[in-house]
Amino acid sequence: MKKFLSLTLAVLMLLPLIVGCTPTPAPVPETDAPETNAPETDAPETDAPETDAPETDAPETEAPETDAPETDAPETDAPETDAPETDAPETDAPETDAPETDAPETDAPETDAPETDAPETAAPETDAPETEEVINCVRYSDFGAVGDGVTDDWDAIVAAHDYANKNNLPVFADEGATYYIGITDKVATIRTNTTWTGATFIVDDSEIIAWQTPMNMLFHVDGDEYVSGIKITSLKKGQKKLDFAPGEKLLITVENNNVYQYKRKFQHANDGIPMSDTFIVDENGNILNDIIWDFDKITSVKAKRIGEPLVIDGGTFLFKVNRHESESYYSRNIKVIRSNTTIQNLTMKIIDEGDVCSPYMGFITVIETANVTLKNLKLDAYSSFDVGFGTYAMQINYSVNTTLDGVVQTNDIRDTSRWGVMNTNFCKDFVVKNCYINRYDSHMGVANCTIENSTIGSNGVNIIGHGKFILKDSTVYNDCLLILRADYGATWDGDVYIENVDWYYDSNYPAVVYARNASDHDFGYTCYQPRNIYIDGLHVHEMNVDPSKYAGPRILCYYIRDEEQGTEFPYVLTEKVVINNLTTDSGKPAYLSFNEGDYPDTVWEVTNSDLVYEYAPKP
Repeated sequence: MKKFLSLTLAVLMLLPLIVGCTPTPAPVPETDAPETNAPETDAPETDAPETDAPETDAPETEAPETDAPETDAPETDAPETDAPETDAPETDAPETDAPETDAPETDAPETDAPETDAPETAAPETDAPETEEVINCVRYSDFGAVGDGVTDDWDAIVAAHDYANKNNLPVFADEGATYYIGITDKVATIRTNTTWTGATFIVDDSEIIAWQTPMNMLFHVDGDEYVSGIKITSLKKGQKKLDFAPGEKLLITVENNNVYQYKRKFQHANDGIPMSDTFIVDENGNILNDIIWDFDKITSVKAKRIGEPLVIDGGTFLFKVNRHESESYYSRNIKVIRSNTTIQNLTMKIIDEGDVCSPYMGFITVIETANVTLKNLKLDAYSSFDVGFGTYAMQINYSVNTTLDGVVQTNDIRDTSRWGVMNTNFCKDFVVKNCYINRYDSHMGVANCTIENSTIGSNGVNIIGHGKFILKDSTVYNDCLLILRADYGATWDGDVYIENVDWYYDSNYPAVVYARNASDHDFGYTCYQPRNIYIDGLHVHEMNVDPSKYAGPRILCYYIRDEEQGTEFPYVLTEKVVINNLTTDSGKPAYLSFNEGDYPDTVWEVTNSDLVYEYAPKP
């Protein structure tokens, strides 16, 4: 009998560890929380989509000009949108220079000394909640969170994560809880797996009518350690290996502050930022991402260990935005500086907007990371208001191997009154797949990018950068299929691949690749039209075009105003265009260019299409 009792007692003591941490239902909120079901996101009907041109460098159209929301955040403004000259009747489109933006935020110290980026938080004491059970997870209710949608639960949330980080425990929101988050100067640091499934967070900034500090991030996802002693004195474009073996895989960012690039043109022009590059090296010193610049000298090196995988799963965030009219940025976001992080199955909805709003950094902001995945997210795009800086749901900077998979914008992707839902700066090997968003935007450069099985709305595909750009098995609604951003020189130093793409527009003067380059300006690098363009399956769907003015789409459109012409910084034009299987609903042909002599040295190859010619007839 004693042996039986001892065995029973042992089993009971181990039971909590065996069962695990089951989230406990929280009280039903006393207030009516707004509905959080995202609208259905099947691709819109394509027989009459609304395709007013977004804020892009789209060519002139007869349709009314629709200034698309500019892209803010680090150098994140929408590209210049002056209409190109054509043989059609001239119409002076107003210049829509992108708003001024600050340089992309980087979260690492600019020295070789190790440093951590985790913010200080004034969290309450985080002793374990009193319990006789073995603690193998943390719930917000364990630290006093009420979850009724009225009580401010932020202190309890901060304390729960602080305790979990110290004890390496996963965190669970209480299923059914609605956590209210008011104005706070505290930050919840996440270093362990976190599950928000079944919970709602109300972020209430609606009472803010003047600048209020601090307006920090809400959650800070960190854990990667900085490594000191990494010395790199120079690098060459395309270099494949360092001259030493670091002994572990590292994410490295180098900089030469003697050379400035991305010197912005047009409104809010600036003097650029130091030359930089971010890449992964393995333990043997092999460089796993393309080096895109020649660094004769490197003035700073930042190296981080690539941490263990971390997952944030589920949750619905409802935003009541501020009423402060200014260009000052607020955060109030999830900021990720940890590699190997996955954020999945999360919803962000805007439930309360006024007539004015200060801009926000991306609700999910990713900085200096490797291998981050944003998966199965439902996100709202913010209204543009009249603020000179944009607001995003996602912002990714100085990161490599980032993947957006199944990201769905829940408001209309053809509504040009909203900012683009995402932007990037200095990213490398970027993948967008199975997404439904109003815009893809790379501001200060992306090296190697693939968009596949996705739908991009009326704010378009806006790029500058290097390497391979691949657009395949996708749908785009814009008067230009690809827009090379004018404010950074309209440059793509590499090749473009367009494969099995449906393109919808209502412009009389559309272009597959549109570029406006000011050759009187030093952008800090040589500017290129894509070196080679390969089209294998492009299906053109014209909507509401004027038959008396519409001749068909151009493949290339290079536009420059007389006052922007110069000889000191010449624009390098496309070397070769290869087209296989191009169709138009109207039966109109496509043309390399509208004007004879625009591309005298471009090699022009066409197969399996009777609808492609070199030059368009005069309208």
